[in-house]
Amino acid sequence: MVRSSGTIVSANISLGYDASESKVELLLIEAPKRSGLEEPYAHVIELSDYTVVYRISGLLKDVKRLVTSRSRLHIESMNTLRDAGIEVMPPSVMIQGPIPSEERIMPKRFASSEFTAKEDKPLPEARIDKAGVLTAGLFFR
Repeated sequence: MVRSSGTIVSANISLGYDASESKVELLLIEAPKRSGLEEPYAHVIELSDYTVVYRISGLLKDVKRLVTSRSRLHIESMNTLRDAGIEVMPPSVMIQGPIPSEERIMPKRFASSEFTAKEDKPLPEARIDKAGVLTAGLFFR
């Protein structure tokens, strides 16, 4: 829903399980900032067979720039991940090579998400109240 006071612009991003959730979440919050959105947030929305699906969102106050803002969010998502050295490729790409038996593919530990609001970090639901939710799919590996 688009309101005159603003709307939430979102993108879904699918990354491989080899990417550290704590690093990815911090990086993905940068994409809405770079694209001019306010109050950005990121969270995991799905664990699929081959990827972790994240949703990044931010508040767009100037709803006349909705289409441009969606596009900008997708572009900045790719740029932010590439700048950090995280490979962005479709899930259909298969990379094969030897992995030493002592090496794990998955990060050793994922950061715990906090589901309670802190004074400096409100829950995403507090932001969604301000405007309707719009989503657009974008998939990376």
